[in-house]
Amino acid sequence: MPVTAGPIYPGIKDGLIFAIDPANKDSWVGPTSNKVDNLVSYNFTTGSIFNDPSGSYGVNESFIFDGASDYIEFPYSDVNSYLNGVSQFTWSNWMKRNASNSKLIIAKGTGLSSDISFEFWSDGNCYVEMGNGSNAYGSFSNNSTDWQLLTMVFDGTLTGNSNRLKAYLNGTQQSLSMGGTINSTTHTNNGNLTIGKVEWQGGTFSHGEHGPFLIYNRALSASEVLQNYNRLKGRFGMLLINDYPGTTGAYSLRKLNGSYTGAVIRVRRSSDDSESDINFSGNSLDTTSLLSFLGSDTGYVTTWYDQSGNSGNLTQTTAANQPIIAQSGAVTTDNSKPAIQFDSTDHLSYASNVSVVTMFSVYSLDNASTFAETIANSGGSLYLNIVRWPSGNGVNAYLGASLQDSTTSTTDQTLRYLLIDGSDSIIGSNGSSSTGTLGSGFNSNIRLFKSGAGKFQELILYGSNVNSNRTAIDSNINNHYSIF
Repeated sequence: MPVTAGPIYPGIKDGLIFAIDPANKDSWVGPTSNKVDNLVSYNFTTGSIFNDPSGSYGVNESFIFDGASDYIEFPYSDVNSYLNGVSQFTWSNWMKRNASNSKLIIAKGTGLSSDISFEFWSDGNCYVEMGNGSNAYGSFSNNSTDWQLLTMVFDGTLTGNSNRLKAYLNGTQQSLSMGGTINSTTHTNNGNLTIGKVEWQGGTFSHGEHGPFLIYNRALSASEVLQNYNRLKGRFGMLLINDYPGTTGAYSLRKLNGSYTGAVIRVRRSSDDSESDINFSGNSLDTTSLLSFLGSDTGYVTTWYDQSGNSGNLTQTTAANQPIIAQSGAVTTDNSKPAIQFDSTDHLSYASNVSVVTMFSVYSLDNASTFAETIANSGGSLYLNIVRWPSGNGVNAYLGASLQDSTTSTTDQTLRYLLIDGSDSIIGSNGSSSTGTLGSGFNSNIRLFKSGAGKFQELILYGSNVNSNRTAIDSNINNHYSIF
């Protein structure tokens, strides 16, 4: 099978002393090879594959371990110089459990009192360990089966456990429960460096996948850890709501969730009323398949699928009320990106209740001077976004009380933000904010374009307050749509 020759250094270069990447032919030439080469030439070392991690090639270009006997070993004679008796290092590895409570392990040492290791363990926790005469570690809860980048940063020049040992998951520092005392230098021992096995526990093996593994001879900063994560997260399917989880609904014509394997929309063809699911091509709507299905017909959206995993699909069974995705051989767009066109009678709905505390939406209006209920409940008593109401040309939310955005209604493509938090509620657009009071929460059904006309491209709903991540989420959305 093909192996992609990626960058020699898959991340920050400064201080990098060890790097392996199963996607790089300079590190591993593929399933016929039983050795793995360090990509850092001035510190060259070769690891041996034992019991063939199944030929070990995953869809994300990773080593696959069977949980029974597979492992990769680098001899202590090659790694002692930069792992024994040192006051700083950083380890970083992309990892994916086979199932909940599966173990994933990288370790060096001869026992718990001498080890450097990080492990996703069978108790649903992650451990970063720094034994030095006695067992010492930090841990946090994690039992995810998604791809994750685990980074362990040690800086013995600082004082206190929490300063000396840090763990980051997908670029975000974790709060560690500490055990023992983290010493100022690593233990000196002749333990091998093993991926997929704890050397001093013969029956403990990884069951899952390991991707690129990096070692630095210094403590990376938080921003550098995040940079390494951002560099490869696309390869491992980490998209917007993987970075910022907790969505109660996620609808878009781009992929928001790397773990989502379903269709984007279901489309009805005007000539014969045949319907077809339209999937993603990469992370975007498969417009080629869409137009192949439609030809010159008009394509009407019957279902906009929920990518959050909550199955809250937006649907419309009445043909006369179905919005348009393509007509006359062309995909409907807004600012050069696919969009769903609603006229004054079109709408998509989800009948069950959805809890909404934070909302991000991307839409535009056909007429900024016309009253429009763009995001509401079907009864018309709760509005997450309503235009030119109760008066004037403003944009409001109404939940027992009205909160108006400082900006006026426009036909321009807009990124709308709403936080429902009592007297600390926020409404805004394109990065702006207006604060005030909303009288109640939102736990109701959803209807897009209950009235009015325009285009919709994205709606992301959270059941919790994610205002602290607003700037990052806004940036992700704006980087895709180029709104402001």
